[in-house]
Order: sequence, then structure tokens, then C-alpha cells
Amino acid sequence: METEISLSLKPFRIHNLEARLHQLTDYTFDARPVLCGKDALLLDVYHPQTNTRLELTGVAPYAVLFFNNDFKYAGATLNLKYHNSPFSILTPYKKILLLKWPLEFELKNVLGVNVR
Repeated sequence: METEISLSLKPFRIHNLEARLHQLTDYTFDARPVLCGKDALLLDVYHPQTNTRLELTGVAPYAVLFFNNDFKYAGATLNLKYHNSPFSILTPYKKILLLKWPLEFELKNVLGVNVR
């Protein structure tokens, strides 16, 4: 399902984009078949486990942004080069945004995300 999201940025800026929304109920998520070349994918995690394993093998170049349950920015990681070797991330965050790199803004300016 496609949805509109707004990233709140410093200073007093908004960056609007469309993202595919995916509700995740499993502990492990393979991003490759769901991304399918999309520019943005928002994961909303619903499983009861403490951590989620994001399988990012073959998914590049993407930025992975993490948000707390209030949709406030918590940090990011980058997967910029395509590799055949396995690459995965374990994260406790339940709101995760994958964005195709390069970004139109600097990560240091991200404050939060709003889903419409």
C-alpha cells in the first residue's frame, strides 16, 4: 500500500514523499522482494520480539532511518554498495524507513516522520 509521508527537517522544513507501507509481523524481514526498486519503504513493526532482523543483502544504495514509537528520529545506517555477501541489521526500533540513496536532504537534519 502506498502512503504519503512527511519528514520533519531542521530548520523548519518538510520533505514530502510517497512510500510503500509494510506492516511487519515477523521477526525477520527480507527487504529485497518488497522494495522492488521503490524509492521509499516504511516498515511498521508489530511482532512482540525485542529486535527485528532486516535482511539487506543485495539492497543498495539505501539509507535506513530508525524512529521511536512517537516517530521521532533515532538514527540511521547506510547500505551504499551492492554486495553478494550476506548483510543484515538487528534493530529494536518499530518504525523503519528505507530511502533510496542519494537523499535530497542531510540525515543530520531529520527530526521525525509523519504518516498521513
